[in-house]
Amino acid sequence: MKDLSKTDEAIHRIAPEFELIDIDETTYFEDRFLEKHKIAKIHGRYMYDKKSVTYICSANPMYAMHYVDFAITLEEGADPDVLEEAYDELEWEYCHQDLVSYMSRYRIDNLPQDDRERIMLEETQAYADLQDGEYEQLVEDTLSEARAG
Repeated sequence: MKDLSKTDEAIHRIAPEFELIDIDETTYFEDRFLEKHKIAKIHGRYMYDKKSVTYICSANPMYAMHYVDFAITLEEGADPDVLEEAYDELEWEYCHQDLVSYMSRYRIDNLPQDDRERIMLEETQAYADLQDGEYEQLVEDTLSEARAG
């Protein structure tokens, strides 16, 4: 019998399944910032691979959450002209565009499905056999497309 543990045939590869998700992050911002701009909600948009978990600093499975952008919802009756100023200040003081954060798979999987958008990859099966470094490049390329679009 052939020993598959020493060959590439032993590696089971799963095609990535990227999703975008909006997470309400309003509670992480200072009240004075929210009140100044009449902000009702701030949602962070993240991209993650639903098929890939890690156990970084935790015994529980975590998703690597790649920051895409954020969206601000103003309070009812707020002047829409303050929106650009709020975005500028948010970008300047709080933005973490190039960071990857890790969030509990349990937390993410239990967020409302309405807050998700699946990123469709062409020829998904072709991504099941990625070599070293190719997965990371695919993540970067997909993240760049999500930020642009």
